[in-house]
Amino acid sequence: MKILLVEDSADKRKIITDVVYKLIKKLNIDWVESVRGAMDRIDSDEKFDLVILDMSLPLFDISDDIPDGGEAESFGGHEIIQQMSFLNIITPVVIITHYRTFQGGITYEALNLELKESYPDIVKGMIYYDHPSSSWKDELLKYLKEYL
Repeated sequence: MKILLVEDSADKRKIITDVVYKLIKKLNIDWVESVRGAMDRIDSDEKFDLVILDMSLPLFDISDDIPDGGEAESFGGHEIIQQMSFLNIITPVVIITHYRTFQGGITYEALNLELKESYPDIVKGMIYYDHPSSSWKDELLKYLKEYL
């Protein structure tokens, strides 16, 4: 089983990875931290069983030329999902975000509904990441059991 974790926060990435490995031991988790990094991996010969995707992402990976990866885009994850749909890459995606409201006042609930309706073959759901709570871990476990 292979997961691609698309997350630009090293702390959040480590926490999610630790939770996934505690739940299911026989997994291979790769990670990238930007829209471009995700598309390079997703649109390759590599196959993933599941993509765990942050919504707010920088356009580029951190490098010497772009030390911060560029400003985070509120809907970077949406751009990845759009490209997956355009390229007919049907890999299940679960979004994990710590935002309740996005650019333009779009709520978590509205975005979740829009993405699931617009990309039903790709987007399986959204999880609100509230680090101190364990509810996000339970939701993630549900998706892992369903799609892996």
